[in-house]
Amino acid sequence: MRVVPLSTASAGMTRLRTKGQAAPNTLYDLLNGYILLSGCIRPRPGTQTDITLPPNTKGLVAHKCRLYVFSHIPQVTSNPDKYVVATLRHPVDPTIPILQIHFAAAFMGFLYVAATFEDNNTWHYWLEELDPWTPNTDYEIGDRVFSTTENGLAYKATRLDSPNEMWAAGEPMQVGDIVEPTVYNGFKYTVVAITGNEPVSGDIEPTWPEKSGAQVIEYAQGIETPTAPVTTQPPTTPPYPIYPGYENPAGGYKPRLIDGAYTVKY
Repeated sequence: MRVVPLSTASAGMTRLRTKGQAAPNTLYDLLNGYILLSGCIRPRPGTQTDITLPPNTKGLVAHKCRLYVFSHIPQVTSNPDKYVVATLRHPVDPTIPILQIHFAAAFMGFLYVAATFEDNNTWHYWLEELDPWTPNTDYEIGDRVFSTTENGLAYKATRLDSPNEMWAAGEPMQVGDIVEPTVYNGFKYTVVAITGNEPVSGDIEPTWPEKSGAQVIEYAQGIETPTAPVTTQPPTTPPYPIYPGYENPAGGYKPRLIDGAYTVKY
């Protein structure tokens, strides 16, 4: 078969037998294309290349006015407003590429995807959509965001410092101690003042204010420091009244207390 490149077919299409050879401005057949009135040949829209996707991408699904493909590594297309590469990482070995996308469709507002990797293991993903990162924003532990340049990955806020001692009931407290709630809320609390001899934390965990600079007051029954016992000297005078004539026990008169009343024994 002889291939003749054509840019125009001004004579249209014909299958009539022509002595010698067919005219160079005619076509015998045309697949996936059409001819304009001017005679120019144009491919059908379905055969036009709209974009060249990054390598190692699999699948294609339309979702919220964009087309999604999937890859095991973060990638960005040349037209991210229309084509998005969603990253599906193997949960055991993130270097294993995707072999096949079995299923991809919207579920509860987000894409649900079933992907088989080259180790023949199939995993399921629910691609929750997040807000992009914004500057000068307070993010708490557990908050998740997307990059401003979409790369198929989500980012979760985690703590960088080591955990402090967790609050517990009945623990000795002193100024400068730092504790965290038993359910971490992104804040730590420093003891700034104490009262009592040996202050301790209370029996019930306080309600922790989630605001920088806020204070919480905790009331607890502390341990009092025992004091030395007081030694009392015996009285120098008898605990009973002295009447005239009774003050000399040698004289035969010695009063005594019987049933709360004073009497005299002769």
